[in-house]
Amino acid sequence: MSTLSLPKALSPLVMHIEPLLAAAADYQLGEQVTLMPSSLDWVEVSTPSSIKRVGFEQACSTALVDYEIQDHWDANDVTLSSLKAQVLKCPDLVICGVPVKVGYLDIWYHDGEVRGCFSVECGDQTQQRAMLLVALALNYPLEDALVLARAYAQSTQMGIWPTERDAFPDIVCANFAKLSDIGWQRSMSAS
Repeated sequence: MSTLSLPKALSPLVMHIEPLLAAAADYQLGEQVTLMPSSLDWVEVSTPSSIKRVGFEQACSTALVDYEIQDHWDANDVTLSSLKAQVLKCPDLVICGVPVKVGYLDIWYHDGEVRGCFSVECGDQTQQRAMLLVALALNYPLEDALVLARAYAQSTQMGIWPTERDAFPDIVCANFAKLSDIGWQRSMSAS
């Protein structure tokens, strides 16, 4: 059995998390997950194989979290190259919904490099956070959880797992057609 412990500050996510967990149980998408309140400043996701601590908008130097999710952006404040460099420097940093010329990017560190997924629309931040936490609690790897979360954020049906192809983001890779449009230059990897 898994547990998802939410701090009081994130209690509005419960209205999204509960229906997602119920649907996951109905379709046997993983271990049963128990949702619990927490007095901590971060979310704790405990699965049979690991315990992950997820912080939202916390400082990169916070050694208490395994994933630091940053999802509040002003388009004029950041450049994609600086964000990619930050992710390389701080592998626990996960950047969601950063605006680029033609849409939005989620970026994260995996296996020595910065990876990303692209969506034309950002979708609802609360829905995205809820699905990300549910997927992590169901023991999905981070990159799968991020793709599901972005798809759910763009979905029009709350509480239902995304199934429509158009809701899912595109993975940023060498043959991604909009690579230069979004400003994603050559691969950045750790040396």
